[in-house]
Amino acid sequence: MLKEKDNSVRTAWINMDRQYQYRNDMILNLVDMVGSEIPQEKDVLQTALAVHDRASKVQASMDNPTPEMLVQDSVRYALGYLLFEAAKIPALKEDYGLFVFQEQLKGLEKRIEDKRNYFNYSVRKYNDYICSKMVASWLGCKKRSCFDDDIETLTEE
Repeated sequence: MLKEKDNSVRTAWINMDRQYQYRNDMILNLVDMVGSEIPQEKDVLQTALAVHDRASKVQASMDNPTPEMLVQDSVRYALGYLLFEAAKIPALKEDYGLFVFQEQLKGLEKRIEDKRNYFNYSVRKYNDYICSKMVASWLGCKKRSCFDDDIETLTEE
């Protein structure tokens, strides 16, 4: 039973992480799409690329999701700001590709929310199980952190 709970947490982490990697890749797609239309916003584009680079290098794990939490907030805001800037450009307002991109991003954000909720659910079930079984603590099993635990505190520091 403990192994089953552990596997559930691992699978949930992998599925959630894949969605985050996909969102991170979307930054490059968006920069390619709008970069030539908003050259005056070089700092916006460079910031978005820097966020992409940082997200690509983050070392997080299901046992320590804090680095992933922090960088994913940056990725979400970078994408949102790029879309905001792109929407100001008349040529891009009418671009069907940008509309499709926005719709894909909405769907992706929903999938991320679902995957994150399932990861947190799996972690809570795992934690409840190991707390109720003395054998688990004797085996060295430790509680795991949910993805969103104390994110407000972390970003304020």
